Amino acid sequence: MAAVAGIDVTTEPVIDVFGDIAVVRHTFTVRFTDPGASDERVRNTGVWQRRDGRWLMVHNHEDVLPGPPSHTPHQKEDPK
Repeated sequence: MAAVAGIDVTTEPVIDVFGDIAVVRHTFTVRFTDPGASDERVRNTGVWQRRDGRWLMVHNHEDVLPGPPSHTPHQKEDPK
């Protein structure tokens, strides 16, 4: 497994609040230190609950999305 070089948030979070529960969704791109490793596009969903006036994350889910990331900042473009 390659070491992570950085994470770039690729979408603004979408936040839905239902009383004391909130669902937060966004995507991000993971860049690796190995130049031969492809970036991964990841979708994240977090569930938050308000307890005693504080928001606490009670569930987090992430999955790698198929296809290339829409933004790969460390890859050089072909000069053609």
